[in-house]
Amino acid sequence: MMNAFSIPEANPVRVNGVTIGWLAYADDLLLLDYTPAGLQHMLDSLAIYTAENGLTINIDKSKIMVFSNKCRPKKYSWSLESKKVEQVKSYKYLGVVIDEKLNWEEQWSSIESRCTVAANALSVFIGRNCCYSVIAVLNIYLAKIRSMLLYAVDIWGHKFVKRSVVFESILLRKLLRLPPRVLHYVKNVHVKNSVGEEIFFDANGDAPPYFDLLYWHMTSNNSSRFERVGMYNAKALPGYQLTINNSAIKWGGKYTQVPTSVCSESCPQGYRITAAPGRPNCCFHCFPCPEGSITNHTDSIDCLKCPDDEWSNRKRNRCIPKETEFLSFNETLGLILVLAAILFVLNTTGVLWVFVRYRQTPVVRANNLHLSYILLAALMMCFLCALVFIGKPGTMSCMLRQVIFGISFSLCVSSVLAKTITVVIAFRATKPNSNLRRLVGSRTSYTIVLVPTLIQSVIGVIWLWRAPPFPELNMKSTNGKMIAECNEGSILMFYCMLSFMGLLACVSFMVAFLARNLPDSFNEAKFITFSMLVFVSVWLSFIPAYLSTNGKYLVAVEIFAILSSGAGLLYFIFAPKMYIIFMKPEMNTREYIASKSTLSNSN
Repeated sequence: MMNAFSIPEANPVRVNGVTIGWLAYADDLLLLDYTPAGLQHMLDSLAIYTAENGLTINIDKSKIMVFSNKCRPKKYSWSLESKKVEQVKSYKYLGVVIDEKLNWEEQWSSIESRCTVAANALSVFIGRNCCYSVIAVLNIYLAKIRSMLLYAVDIWGHKFVKRSVVFESILLRKLLRLPPRVLHYVKNVHVKNSVGEEIFFDANGDAPPYFDLLYWHMTSNNSSRFERVGMYNAKALPGYQLTINNSAIKWGGKYTQVPTSVCSESCPQGYRITAAPGRPNCCFHCFPCPEGSITNHTDSIDCLKCPDDEWSNRKRNRCIPKETEFLSFNETLGLILVLAAILFVLNTTGVLWVFVRYRQTPVVRANNLHLSYILLAALMMCFLCALVFIGKPGTMSCMLRQVIFGISFSLCVSSVLAKTITVVIAFRATKPNSNLRRLVGSRTSYTIVLVPTLIQSVIGVIWLWRAPPFPELNMKSTNGKMIAECNEGSILMFYCMLSFMGLLACVSFMVAFLARNLPDSFNEAKFITFSMLVFVSVWLSFIPAYLSTNGKYLVAVEIFAILSSGAGLLYFIFAPKMYIIFMKPEMNTREYIASKSTLSNSN
């Protein structure tokens, strides 16, 4: 039968970690399931089982009850052997009336009624027989009436303790023909007997118990013997009511230590019991709880899962708060990235200072001096925005770091694009009747810088307006740790920002590649081509690395991409100019440019 109800569609009830899908006693069968569909599947399996084994089901006596805290539990429809099974509000199972609210009022009413009928019958019998023994009446009461009153009391009696005490006192007073107030006076009795012992009754009308603890054992001549090894005295002071002489107890006739009743040692905390196949029930194996689960007492059957914000300690006997992980300024990785960002900022500042000092020289003035200033300022912003990614994520840092990063790099790449297009326009405009002459000037360059930067800013504003990033604690991705990270809010907007930046980089790369061989004294197109090649390569490799890492290493990957791509732009574009300024100053003169131009024209 067990296999008949072991079906994947069922959702059996679990009590204290134990699955209970069905209960069988004699010819009674009880099915338990959390869902109506699961119960119907179990009914179908029952019908198949009975048909295969030649059994019949009394469908008229079969009922279904839904347990619910709602005022009116929902009505469902079930069938068994193509016949509808009635849904009821209460049902008597093994002599106990169970109701859908589990308030046990119907069970108490049933017991009260049956005990009253039995007590009335016994009272009539006593009345007809004037001579009766009180002990006999009490024995009949205990055997007939009290047994009914206490039947299955462990299940329903917790709600009717006071009522049952009052009800039983009424029955006893009626049977023993006692005055209404006699129990009240008996409870207040407090006297000493002939040997000086105090006699009194507690609030329940019971005398304080006194028991001798007797040890039964076999003697050397194979006869049984009782020995007093302790006592229980309720009238003694707390802590001294129970006394046991352990040395007087002999286990197996000669041992004073309590024998072990299992063939396996007790499983300590942090371990669970698993059955040993092919061995008695008292034999078992101890297996450690898996990570994230504990047992805080010995001989546990199941391990308890720790809450999401906690993790098991090494001994697996206690849940401890998870460690919060984020890229910190104090750790080695964070410190290296901070120093690298500061170093790049200082290098960029140094290049800007050199350009300002040598701003009248040809190598600095080539390809629009002001675009170089904008590019250097944007690169400083890029290197500085990497610092926002380090430290514990907060509301403002999560909202601004990706947006600032996108705008800064869009400004960088659009400045590079503007410098490249400036070279192309300057060369094409020298041809006769060229329409590009009207585009020569700073207005075109500034427009190329401004428009992509504004588009990226609009993407950032929409991102912050519709689904702004926010800090959160990721408790699932890493065992034993909580990752403090920024939820991007909208991953679509994040990839829109990266896609637009990638589009700008690709356009800049293609334009610079096409303009790399244009004749010019200080043509930057070749260097811009190399810088954009590095830029695109870094960010193409960033995407799979970003998707395959998590925690603080994901942040480190993005910071590395920011610093490496920014460094590629800085060094590939400006390092050749710095080399000419400091190592080849003779090339940074008007005479050298004029002689080079004369040589080019003669060729």
